[in-house]
Amino acid sequence: MAPKKATKATAKKTKAKTATAQTAPAKQDSVKKSPALLPIMLAGVLSAGVAIGMVSNNQNNTTTGNVDSQIEAYIRANPGLILEVVTQYNMERAEQERQQGVNLVKLDDGKTILGNPNGDFTIYEFSDYNCGYCKRAFNDVQQLIASDDNIRVVIKEFPILSESSKQAAEISMAAAELGKFEEVHTALMTWQGRLDDSVFDQVIRDAGLNRDDINAIIAKGEIEEKLASIRQAAQAIQVSGTPGFVIGNAVVPGAISSQEMAQIVAEERARAK
Repeated sequence: MAPKKATKATAKKTKAKTATAQTAPAKQDSVKKSPALLPIMLAGVLSAGVAIGMVSNNQNNTTTGNVDSQIEAYIRANPGLILEVVTQYNMERAEQERQQGVNLVKLDDGKTILGNPNGDFTIYEFSDYNCGYCKRAFNDVQQLIASDDNIRVVIKEFPILSESSKQAAEISMAAAELGKFEEVHTALMTWQGRLDDSVFDQVIRDAGLNRDDINAIIAKGEIEEKLASIRQAAQAIQVSGTPGFVIGNAVVPGAISSQEMAQIVAEERARAK
């Protein structure tokens, strides 16, 4: 599947690679988008306010009709001001929505954690066990963890490629409830070949777990709810493929090297000071 380019502002020239779902991701509710008329109305009000201020300073007794004509004349003479106000408004609104999405990602760390669980810096990774780019990224994540013992990585299971992806995600999340997430996650991410029930049975057995116990946890329905929340968080930050990372407040929709991860971590740590 064709890779995507990273669009995160912090990773300036990063070429990120992702695997995308074979089915189109759910469309975002258009109501959540900035209404087209709102910034235009805002621009008009702000422009009018500037004009009124100018007029009132010089013509305290100006009639309403004259004020209206002055406002219209000012707007006609300064059309670029409206564009500037609208552009600034849209940029600020987009940043607010992006930050709200990042906050939603960070709302639940769960138990699917790699690295130092008490680390001072957290990376969130959206991944799918059938994603080749995720398997490559797994090695880079491991290198980063080995180089920085204050890093914790929270895996956001994001099964988008196949039904076996969802089964694998459910198994790994159930294993996390039994304190065996890292063992199962590592086994599934390093598995070369097709994932099926025989593979799942082997992975569960090698981790010292029982398939019945795993199935019982999945049957409770809590894991399905968590997967739905993860999908919502991914949509909020416009991540539709895997892998996808939230590093500090930076969103990286694609696979990057351990060196690039370390660079973003350093930048985000410095920014937080």
